[in-house]
Amino acid sequence: MPGSTSVVNIFPETETAIVVFQNSLAATDSTDFIGQLVAQTPFDFSIKNNYVLFARNFAPINLNHPNSLKAQLEKDKVPDMTHKPLRIYRIYWNAIRNFKIEIYEPEESLDF
Repeated sequence: MPGSTSVVNIFPETETAIVVFQNSLAATDSTDFIGQLVAQTPFDFSIKNNYVLFARNFAPINLNHPNSLKAQLEKDKVPDMTHKPLRIYRIYWNAIRNFKIEIYEPEESLDF
């Protein structure tokens, strides 16, 4: 979800769980990096990751993501396309049908 991320690492054999939440739009996958870093300490994994290096490498990519998304949307934009009549946009289901938005038209505009 934009503006917040989380990670849950569960280790059943030791009855351990590591949960990390953050409530900002991060330049990297900080919750995942922090969760893995915390897990490395008590479990003494044989491979130690360099999360500072990961963050340095991912930050420019993630910070440019809005620009690349905008460029892709502009590239795929169909000129002079108009929306369908508002009455068509009543109920939206996601692809796996576990989330629904109902939209209504109070006065010539959409609301939900």
